[in-house]
Amino acid sequence: MSTTLVFVELPRQIDTLLTVLRQRNIVNYKIVALTPHVEYELEKRALPCKCPEDYYSESELNLIGLNDLKTLDHFSSLMNQRVKNHFTLFKNPNIDTATLSWYTLKILFNSISVRAFVLSNILTQENPDNILYFETLPEPIENNLYFSHESAWSRTIHAGCLSRNISYESLGDDTDPTELQHKPTKRTSSPKGIKHIIRRIVPKNLIPYVYEINNAIRLIMWLIQKNFNNTPTVLVLEKAYSLQLLTKHPNARKKFNFLYWNGQHDTLFFYLIAITSFALHRAKSETKNISMFQMRGATLWQKCKNDPNISSVFNFSDINCIDILNSRLEKFCTDIISQISITYDKTTYINRHINPQAIIAATMGSYITQTISISASQQQVPFVVYRHGDCG
Repeated sequence: MSTTLVFVELPRQIDTLLTVLRQRNIVNYKIVALTPHVEYELEKRALPCKCPEDYYSESELNLIGLNDLKTLDHFSSLMNQRVKNHFTLFKNPNIDTATLSWYTLKILFNSISVRAFVLSNILTQENPDNILYFETLPEPIENNLYFSHESAWSRTIHAGCLSRNISYESLGDDTDPTELQHKPTKRTSSPKGIKHIIRRIVPKNLIPYVYEINNAIRLIMWLIQKNFNNTPTVLVLEKAYSLQLLTKHPNARKKFNFLYWNGQHDTLFFYLIAITSFALHRAKSETKNISMFQMRGATLWQKCKNDPNISSVFNFSDINCIDILNSRLEKFCTDIISQISITYDKTTYINRHINPQAIIAATMGSYITQTISISASQQQVPFVVYRHGDCG
């Protein structure tokens, strides 16, 4: 008698599964609950199931994580060189785009390699004839490359069936893992401060412009006063964790002149463009036409994808996972690489004209922060990482 292995990720999929099993008279089956939510619901219904943790040990999982570090280092080395060959602007100065994006890529690699490892163990131990699961729909990809609404489990199961040549069927394509996320309740305390007042009296669509004007005034005042004020200037990249408390401390404000890099609206950079000739300077760059840059990036990834040296990197636990990661790695080649180039030019120009005594950030994980630190280092501007401060 053939055996059927069933994968369920969302509690609401259980009823659909049970209906299919009953209608097809499938009695020799085993359910794998991919999330604690499903396991809990099945337990309430007195239905037996297995979970991913039943198929591996903690030490085995640690080894997979350690191996991922070597795999990512190898991939980064390959991509760094191919990007430089494709975009000459990264050769001088020497910018390793994949290395700068190491943190982002590591999370992406782990999200699939770990699932591929677990799935491979499940398929080996259960040796099913058929697999039933629930597919997922593609999602717009953010620059963090995360799997959010798109299920990494669904994608990995599909790839595993193809690699193992196992008969499979999807019982639906609406798996959205964000359904499992807890929605936090609203704060009961009343917010205070000027920002709260602005939100109450200014129409929502005009709020960003109010902040822009405020920052413009701050920058203009700084430009006017800098010739008369020898106070060291510190460029602050973010206000995460308790860094904002530090920059607002009275003693700190007396000793340092803080300027803020507004990542969302790029206020500082926007007004520097208005005051200086950076627009003319940037016109010489390969990134002046972003759409063209992105088209070239897409071409680069297609070449890399067809390169056996790179495509073989994504053979996780004997499951070919390159198609799972294809769109996200293309996003890396189109959007992230262009952002790194623009950020480098931006930082270099800002440092020349503001000449900060230091640049300070709360964390060091993102490729944007990494790029800023590279430019700062090349211009001999100290780069200070505050880390979690008193919150860690």
